[in-house]
Amino acid sequence: MEDIHTIRTEELEALQAFYGDQVFSSLSSNPGETLSISGPWFIRLSSSPNKKSFVPTLEIRPSDSYPLDAPTPILHNVDHQLNSSQNFDLINELLEMHEPKMGVCIMWAERCREEFAVDVVENTSSSAAIEAVSNEINDLAIMDPPAPIIELAIRFLSYNHLLHGKAHKKEAQIVSAASKMGLVGFVTYGTPGIIGILVSRSNISTGIVTTDAGVIDFSKECGQIGKKCAVLDIELNLNADGLKCEKKSGTVNAKSKEKDVSNKTQLKGLYALLVDLLGEDKVACSKQQEISVKKKGLHSFASCAELKRVLVDNQGMDETTFQRIIGVA
Repeated sequence: MEDIHTIRTEELEALQAFYGDQVFSSLSSNPGETLSISGPWFIRLSSSPNKKSFVPTLEIRPSDSYPLDAPTPILHNVDHQLNSSQNFDLINELLEMHEPKMGVCIMWAERCREEFAVDVVENTSSSAAIEAVSNEINDLAIMDPPAPIIELAIRFLSYNHLLHGKAHKKEAQIVSAASKMGLVGFVTYGTPGIIGILVSRSNISTGIVTTDAGVIDFSKECGQIGKKCAVLDIELNLNADGLKCEKKSGTVNAKSKEKDVSNKTQLKGLYALLVDLLGEDKVACSKQQEISVKKKGLHSFASCAELKRVLVDNQGMDETTFQRIIGVA
């Protein structure tokens, strides 16, 4: 059937464009080998460049009639993170995402990458390596914050509700669309649902290139998916010290904010804030304090309470600003 051939060809091209050399024709194949539209397709779910046997991998086996019916998903190298019951549940969740004539490969891969977000430690018995990473993080935490050379901002999108789980396909499509568009940020599930998108405010290379126009484009894409949202007029500016101020609809009084912070937790800097908002696997920090974001997509918060712990408890945001973001005030 020509339609199936065309759709499958376009999906394979999208897979290769989106994941590059992380898509293979088999577990043992090398980057650059030709992929067949008949499959199977193997998508690596985390970075471990030296030993393929340690990398969680999603295998997708299209049936002859795919995408009219669902392909077969198989997870490889996941025993260290999932037991058999969890593996079974994740496979069923992927299968329930499929609808007739829907290409699911990128959506499935992004759902699995969310599950295996932390990169694999190649030598699981190496306590020295784990200790070295821990020491590096501790050193960063006690160092004086560098001069503010990075300017980023968070733009917020508000939804009536965003629900997490295998039955909520529109939400899964939104998360997949954010990754396809190269956005970096977080999604907070609940009523209301909140998505925060990081946008660049300088020419410093941080791995974040989204502009305000990109946020508007994403909001339109959400509307087409069937989850309308409002782009809030609140913008949080970030610099090397972390959370800076509120813009768009007024500014925070600096003196009152400093007093508020002193009664909470001292600001920990941009690196710590981004780790809390995006997940540790996505953020890198060199010894020169150069911060970069390695992976695109949305980090998940199960509720507004979890997001509040990051912004209010950890970063000292005043609660009035937070309540405006979630639509309470």
